[in-house]
Amino acid sequence: MNCVRAHTILIGVMALATSSCQHIAPQPMMAPALQRSLEERPLGVAPVRAYADALAAQSPDPGAAFDSEDGLSLREGLAVALWYNPDLRITRIEMDQAAAIAKATGRWPDPEISGSRGRQRITETEERSITLPKPAWSGIETDGMGNVTRMPRIEGIEEKTFSWDADKITRSWINMGSLSITVPISGRLGAEKRYRRSEHRVRELRVAESEILVLQRVRDAWYQWSSAAERAKLLDDHLQSLVRLSETAESLAAVGELPASRARLFVIERLRKEADRDRERARETELHASLLHLLGLLPDSPVQLVPQMNSKENPLPDANIDDHPAVQRALAEYEATEFRLKFELRKQYPDLTFSPTYTKEKYETAFVLGLGFPLPIWNANRQGIAEAVGAREIARAKVENEFLRVKSEHAQALAALDGARTQRTRLYDAVVPVTDRQLSEVMALANAGEIDFVLLYETLVQILETKLELLNATLAESIAASRLSAIEGTDIPVIDAFAEKEE
Repeated sequence: MNCVRAHTILIGVMALATSSCQHIAPQPMMAPALQRSLEERPLGVAPVRAYADALAAQSPDPGAAFDSEDGLSLREGLAVALWYNPDLRITRIEMDQAAAIAKATGRWPDPEISGSRGRQRITETEERSITLPKPAWSGIETDGMGNVTRMPRIEGIEEKTFSWDADKITRSWINMGSLSITVPISGRLGAEKRYRRSEHRVRELRVAESEILVLQRVRDAWYQWSSAAERAKLLDDHLQSLVRLSETAESLAAVGELPASRARLFVIERLRKEADRDRERARETELHASLLHLLGLLPDSPVQLVPQMNSKENPLPDANIDDHPAVQRALAEYEATEFRLKFELRKQYPDLTFSPTYTKEKYETAFVLGLGFPLPIWNANRQGIAEAVGAREIARAKVENEFLRVKSEHAQALAALDGARTQRTRLYDAVVPVTDRQLSEVMALANAGEIDFVLLYETLVQILETKLELLNATLAESIAASRLSAIEGTDIPVIDAFAEKEE
C-alpha cells in the first residue's frame, strides 16, 4: 500500500512539473510549397504600401500611389525590397530572436525536488545471563591413618553473562524528500537581463544598417540595369542608322560611285556594334535577375520593372557621421560588451541554496534545513571575465574602425559625385552642342547632294560615343549620390515605421 501511494505521489509531482513546459509543434519545409510561396508573394501588402507612401511623401515629386500592376518604379521597388529582401528578412528574424532571449532571461533557476525510499535491515544482539555453580574448596579432612574422611564441597552460585547474535531481524522503511531552491543574491540575473537587452539593441541597429545597405544596393542595381537597357537602346538606334547608310554605301559601291573599302566601313561598324548590343542585352538580363533577387523575387517573376536614372540627390552641407547606423551599431556593441563584463563579474559571486530535507523512519521524523553556496577560490569565473575583457577591447577597436571607414567612404562618395557631376556637365554643355552642330552640317551637305560617307560615319561614331560617355557619367553620378544618401542618413528609417504599422 505504501508503494502504491508513493508511486501515485511521484506521478503527481512529475505531472505538475511538466504542466508548465512549452510544447512547440514542428514546422517542416517542403520544396514544392516553398516554390509556390515564392511565386505567390503579394507585392502590395500593408508594410510595403506604408513605406512606399513614406517615400512618396519625402520625394519632391510624389507621383502616383503604389500600384504594381503598371510596373514597379524605383520608389516602389525599394519598398518591396525592404519587405522581401532575403538577407534583410534573416536579419529581422535574428533581431526577433534576440528580443525573445532578452524577454526570457533573468528568471530564477528552477527548484529541484528529490526523494528516496529504502528499506533498512537491522540484526539485533541479545544478552542473556545464566547461573553457574561457583566451585569453592572447603578443604580435605583425613584421619590419623591418612584416610580421607570428608570430600571438598562447593559453596555459593556465580552468575555469568553471555552475548550472541540471535535470529531476531528488524526491517523498517525510510522515506526521505528534499527541495533545493537557489536564491540569486549575487545580482547575476539582473546583469544578464541588461546584457541581453543590449544585445537586442545591437540587433535593432544592425537591422537599420542592413536596411540602408539594401536601399543602396537596390538603387545601384536599378541604375546599372537601367543604364544597360539604355545602352542597348542607344546601340539599336545607332545600328538602324548604320543599316540605312550601309545599304546606300553598298549600292553606290556596286555602281562604282564609292570605293568598296569605304562602303565596307559601315559593314564593319555594324557587325561590331551588333556584338556590343548583344553583350549589353545579356548584361541587362543578368542585372535584371540580380535586381529581382535583391527585391526578394524569383528570376522569372512576371513583374515589370521601370528603368530609372536618378542624379538629383545633393550632399548635405553638415552631415553628422556619428548618427550613421554602422557607427551607432558599433557603439551599441561596445556597450553590450560592458554589460557582458558586468555579468561575468557577477557570476563569480556565490548564490545561496536552501535545501530543506524531510526524513521519516518508523515512528521517527526529522526536518533538516541545509544551506550552501560555492566558494570563489579556484575558478571564480576567471575564463568568462578574461573573454569579456578581450571582447570589450575588440569592440573598442571596431568602433574606431567603423568611424574611420564611414568617414573615408563619405569623402570618397563626395569626390566621386563631384567628379561624375563635373564630367556630365562638361559633356552636356561642351561636347553635345559640338556633335549636334557637326551632325547638322553633315546632314545639310547630304541634303544638298554632297554626301561624304566617311565624314558621316565618323560623325555617327562620335555621337554614339558622346551619348555613351554621358550615360556613364550619369550612372556614376547616380551611384555616388546613392552612396551619399546611405552615409548621410537621408534614407527613411523603416524599422520603427514597420513596428508602428504592425502594432
